[in-house]
Amino acid sequence: MFALSSYDYPLPKHLIATAPIYPREAAKLLVYDRTKEHITHTTFAHLLEFIPKDCIIALNNTRVLKARIYGKKLGSQTAREIFFHRFATGDDLRTLSSANTLDSTCASPLDSGALALCQIRGRVKLGDVFACAGFYAQVVALLDNGHRVTRFFTQDIESSQRFLSQEAVLAMLEEIGHIPLPPYIKRASNDNDAQDYQSLFATQAGAIAAPTASLHLSSTMLEALKEQVAYLTLHIGAGTFASVNVPDIRNHKMHTESLHITAQALEKLLCAKSRLCVGTSALRSVEYAARLYEAHPKPYADLHAQCDIFLHLGDKPRYVDYLLTNFHLPKSTLTMLVASMVGYEQWRQIYEQSIAKEYRFYSYGDAMLIL
Repeated sequence: MFALSSYDYPLPKHLIATAPIYPREAAKLLVYDRTKEHITHTTFAHLLEFIPKDCIIALNNTRVLKARIYGKKLGSQTAREIFFHRFATGDDLRTLSSANTLDSTCASPLDSGALALCQIRGRVKLGDVFACAGFYAQVVALLDNGHRVTRFFTQDIESSQRFLSQEAVLAMLEEIGHIPLPPYIKRASNDNDAQDYQSLFATQAGAIAAPTASLHLSSTMLEALKEQVAYLTLHIGAGTFASVNVPDIRNHKMHTESLHITAQALEKLLCAKSRLCVGTSALRSVEYAARLYEAHPKPYADLHAQCDIFLHLGDKPRYVDYLLTNFHLPKSTLTMLVASMVGYEQWRQIYEQSIAKEYRFYSYGDAMLIL
């Protein structure tokens, strides 16, 4: 159950959802009762009939950035994709300052404007500049993991550079960017995705992937559940789609993601009789916070942290009672998390039955409620 190959499964391509179901509640819902080991097949419209009345519901209110922009390298006519991942942290900058990876032609590259970690398609050299619909992206460092440290600027009529702050970079992405659909959706994003790939309560910009279990929740459902809800923010990064490349999953190093939970939400979640998390990102957040407070004194304070918890059958959730989630990629950490909730053999049986019943898989697909 710790072998990576154990989490592979065959999925017919026609079951990969490339667009959502309308209305949201029309999606299929598989309900798995762990106590009875019983599966119920229904639709999302019946979700409220199954949610325990005394649980607190954790929702991730992160908002997906329009993180894909396109530009032409100066001196070239070929369009290139620049995929914004996140802003560089203090640790990133300290590493860069001590390394020999910086572009020596860039004047004070670490002191001028916000620095971002991006992926840029094709070959890239230090100092390359890309013109992007009135903005410019300049590569100031190359990292071994494939990220390109990039700063953005505009030029005035006198060709003076004005480097963008973090706020200005986010505004630029909103203006010229495109929603970053997952790589298994083999089409370009469209205007509908700008709405479909966001939850109705997405307020905190910073993610490059959506908490997709939340996409099913309608305004009517949210109103009915509002007394039970506690919001948190985990900015989902590209690591959510990162492959596990070690034969023993226990040796996998989990990506980190920026987590924020207010003191009020922490108290509501951690003092609850039971907890239901909508999405694996919410579950990882609650587990991380609850374990942190095992060793930290109360009262609760606003939590700002880098969440890197990896949940699997060797480290199962201890504080989360229920999970609402989608159907996930083979060999992914999300699939391993689901197995840790229900058991390995039970996970395989659920997924085999889901495929047989032609549930729609992945981000725009159907949902499963684990009770």
